[in-house]
Amino acid sequence: MAKRLQKPNDPYDPAWVEYARQNPGLRRSLSAADAADDDIDDDAGGSGFDLGSFVPENFKGEDGSFDTAGFRASYDDLVTFKSQADEAKSALPQSPEEYEATLPEDFQLLEGFDPKSMAHVDDDGNEVEFDPASMIDKDDPDMKLLQGILHEAGASKDVMAKLMGVVVNRELRSVMSAQEAAVAQMKALGPEGKSRIDSMKRTLGSRLPEAQATALLDSITSADTLRGLEALLRAAPGTATPAPGKINHADMNPMDRLMHGLSSRDKKRA
Repeated sequence: MAKRLQKPNDPYDPAWVEYARQNPGLRRSLSAADAADDDIDDDAGGSGFDLGSFVPENFKGEDGSFDTAGFRASYDDLVTFKSQADEAKSALPQSPEEYEATLPEDFQLLEGFDPKSMAHVDDDGNEVEFDPASMIDKDDPDMKLLQGILHEAGASKDVMAKLMGVVVNRELRSVMSAQEAAVAQMKALGPEGKSRIDSMKRTLGSRLPEAQATALLDSITSADTLRGLEALLRAAPGTATPAPGKINHADMNPMDRLMHGLSSRDKKRA
């Protein structure tokens, strides 16, 4: 004879199936209940527990039976889902500072961008390749705001990395636009554009402190800006600094220019 079960305490305990079989008088439905169902003999393992009070309607048959197997399968699925959710939650950053401003491993540079255009030479003369991560300003005050938003939203760490990828390519798009504009402005200066810029560097460097000369040179972002500075410097005496080995005709009076021209002609004839 099978051992009679005691009433399970856990409403999700699969032992309820055997318990219900051993207690055919167990009330299964509130609508079909009999008042006497509440008084099942304790010696016979009865408790008066209403199994139908917690079984969802979609697991109840029209004949009053219960789909206990389906109920158990659904319960197991929920337990698995909760376990996975708890595991995912435990892997989330516990503080905003844990969202690191780094690029994702699968980061792709903006289409059309040439990394060689951003390479540079270090103090030792070695060429240093462009590092996309250098475009991320970790000291940006808005970085903490972004970290706080991601933490509040319960986002994973890889979300921060993906956002940094967007930020870097956005910056590179601006760089590409500036590079295209610079090429167009250099073309507008004609074939002597580079030599004109070099001449301006020498002139400003000889007349102004380094910081001021650098600031003015940095302001030359268009052909018209360079032309304007050239016009201003031509209006003052001793303005242009010639390239090494060359004569600055702008500083000469008419007689000196004539004499220099005659001298140059004589040298060519000799």
